[in-house]
Amino acid sequence: MKKILIIACLSVGLMACSSDDANEFEPTTLEINTIAHSEITYDGLAGAGQEGILQENKVISTVLDWQGLIDDIDYLEGGNEPILTVLQNVSVDFQQEEILAVFDEVKTTGGYSIDIVNVVEHEKKVVVTIDRLKKGGDATVITQPFHIVKIPKLNKPVAFVAAN
Repeated sequence: MKKILIIACLSVGLMACSSDDANEFEPTTLEINTIAHSEITYDGLAGAGQEGILQENKVISTVLDWQGLIDDIDYLEGGNEPILTVLQNVSVDFQQEEILAVFDEVKTTGGYSIDIVNVVEHEKKVVVTIDRLKKGGDATVITQPFHIVKIPKLNKPVAFVAAN
């Protein structure tokens, strides 16, 4: 009788521990909507790095942060009007959307790019893959490549990773 009771308890215990595949989260590749890319301003920001934008990756989820980025790009009079026009006129609903912005280091020649090539939502985070598709070496001009995109607001931590 004890053996039957032990076997019954073990059976119930094993059934309770069985995997429920229906609750597993499947990573989802998100659609990215490019707002601005380095080619809009002829391969980067035109202020020789004086805009104060470091090589960095940003998640912008408020109007205040968005305006701060626009103000940083507008640091110098002239030179960045094409990108400023685009940024000032883009429609972003920060209740439903957030912005990802990646900025490369300041380059001494043109023709470089920094590119958000993939955004994947995982169960506990969002992974953004960055690549440098244009390798540069064009005309001697100081530039700072960037890429700014809009994605659905997910309220998850964002990890930026380099493409392999």
